[in-house]
Amino acid sequence: MADKKESGSKSAENDAAARSPQPATDPGPRFGENLLAPSLVRLFGREFLGLTINEANTAEVLSQTPYPRSQLAANLSPEQREQSKPRLATIYGFSFEGNYYKMSAPAIFLVHGPGHPVTAGQEPISLSTLGVEFKDEIFAAGVRMWGYDKLDQALRLDISSGWLADILLDAELGAANVTGEDGGELVGRSMMTGRSMMTGRSMMVGRSMMTGRGPRR
Repeated sequence: MADKKESGSKSAENDAAARSPQPATDPGPRFGENLLAPSLVRLFGREFLGLTINEANTAEVLSQTPYPRSQLAANLSPEQREQSKPRLATIYGFSFEGNYYKMSAPAIFLVHGPGHPVTAGQEPISLSTLGVEFKDEIFAAGVRMWGYDKLDQALRLDISSGWLADILLDAELGAANVTGEDGGELVGRSMMTGRSMMTGRSMMVGRSMMTGRGPRR
């Protein structure tokens, strides 16, 4: 009789544990507490399907490069393994040094692999995934995380759309007219609307004032 009660109690505990929210899988030791952690940047977004990387062209270009490849060239190298395959992703935010930063506007970055799934809603989320010890906001479904060192070479694409008069003529007509006689300076890209002030990076909240680290003596 006692064995039946104990068995029933364990079964109830297991059912309760199964019903309670469980944190998503940990992304691995690279995202844990280690000596490289202070330099880790986590990118949050999802795969961008509007453009694809031409792997055949990239492989041909790299095969004709007579000098050692840069890190960016290596990052673009075709990879057979799905977990390391280069692809493009729309990044909406990133975390760095324990703080989360929202991009002023989503941008497209070169990433590798499918990324680590980020827990949506109010469910428990691993500190290794988020990189922030508390969360005030919640993630939407379908968000992925990619991690890189802050000194890694990266590729960023900013897509602008609008009237041709705005995104071409207004931006470029100040440049030197090589078929005319103005002979002016090349200044056509000095006022690219939307890029002149990278809102969201001008003031890195949490780093603008390093409280507690007063002037060095």
